[in-house]
Amino acid sequence: MDDDLAVLRDRVPGYAAYSGESDRHDTDIRVRALLGSALTRAHARAGTAALDGGDALGNFEAILMRCMFGDQKFVKRFEHTELSDAMVGSLVASDRGLVELAGRADGVASSAEFAPLVRDVEAAFAQRDRLLEA
Repeated sequence: MDDDLAVLRDRVPGYAAYSGESDRHDTDIRVRALLGSALTRAHARAGTAALDGGDALGNFEAILMRCMFGDQKFVKRFEHTELSDAMVGSLVASDRGLVELAGRADGVASSAEFAPLVRDVEAAFAQRDRLLEA
């Protein structure tokens, strides 16, 4: 977990992991904002044909909404709950995955690269959802 924390604190200003209730919300907001901004920039570079309508466009829009607004499952699950070290480690690893996807988004230069990125972000959020359900 120390390696994950080092990467996250380097890439996400103010990253505080999940040590306290207020830190949990702040950390979640910061990670989602970083990812959403990177995806928006990548989409602008890739152009409007990047998603060519259909499911891919809807999925991208759903991801952006998730990046902009807090996940109510997260809030409900962790608002007043004591988190085990294992759960904190899992959440930190999930955050690192999302931040690495933001880094990948920063390198997207074409529409051919964008749709696979959207699928990978969807998969990362699905994995995070499974953590929340555990």
